[in-house]
Amino acid sequence: MTLPCNGALTLSENIADLGAVACVTEIESRQAKPDYATLYRSMAEIWASSYGREMRAYLAQVDVHAPDKLRGSLVLQNFSQFYDAFGITEQDAMWLAPQDRVTIW
Repeated sequence: MTLPCNGALTLSENIADLGAVACVTEIESRQAKPDYATLYRSMAEIWASSYGREMRAYLAQVDVHAPDKLRGSLVLQNFSQFYDAFGITEQDAMWLAPQDRVTIW
């Protein structure tokens, strides 16, 4: 099910999500054996929800956060470590071309 989301309303939180993922990805990269797969799975689990259609439709119009499904997938698509962790290639639906990825820092 696709619901329109108010991008103007969620812009600042979208930027905040990108910044947060950039920070924790950097922290993970400093580990002796970085485990990006576990890191990104944990993020996706945090953003998972089981709202009904009515609640999702309401939140898509009033919440300053993007819908959980977008936060748990689109944000992560902007990090090369995400692709490496899960072996995502150009043939996969999760692929986002490097030139289309958003970097804020």
